[in-house]
Amino acid sequence: MILGFGPAQPGVLLEEVDKRDDREDLTIFGGLLLQLYPIFAKSGVHLLSGFFGPAERALRDAGHDVAFLPGDFRRFKLFAERMAARVVAITAPPPDSDGWLSLSLTAGATVEETLRAGRDPERLLVVETSPRLPRTLGLPPEHRHALHVDDVDILIETDRDPRLLGSGPPASWGQSPAKGASVACAFSIFVRAGIVQIFALAFIAHPPMIQPTDS
Repeated sequence: MILGFGPAQPGVLLEEVDKRDDREDLTIFGGLLLQLYPIFAKSGVHLLSGFFGPAERALRDAGHDVAFLPGDFRRFKLFAERMAARVVAITAPPPDSDGWLSLSLTAGATVEETLRAGRDPERLLVVETSPRLPRTLGLPPEHRHALHVDDVDILIETDRDPRLLGSGPPASWGQSPAKGASVACAFSIFVRAGIVQIFALAFIAHPPMIQPTDS
């Protein structure tokens, strides 16, 4: 099974799968778990995480089957393609009047594999919807950040809140590397909901001096 990363994880689905007793050698690829889902503490369930957060570390330290897959989004994309999991599960807001589901907070490494699973009759695409999730548009018409409800095998309707990181002042460990930071490089920035919030808070408190180059 392939999951969306961070806030794109279908929590209701994971809770329901945990209730089943017919699991055999279930491998789940995802990252940045937002809570300690009980399924990852069960025998026969192997979690392969591309982003180790507090939940992954707690599960690993408790002796559960959790492994870290080092890489970037390009390599995660290749791994997801090679894994070709039978089930891909993400979150999305409800479909619009034309049946389109915004991919919302699902982005990066799992998008193409999500669309591929929806087109493959031998695989299952599960989408857990919530009206509390934001709609993202992409760059239509060529790069529409959405999939059609006709491509979804199982649609789970919920009223679940997306889990957010706190918005308080940055912790001391986040302030130190931000103080006086000076970056001289060519750069492009894209926003990843959830993952960048900790660093953003630190940089807001102590803004770095950024000097992009022409190269």
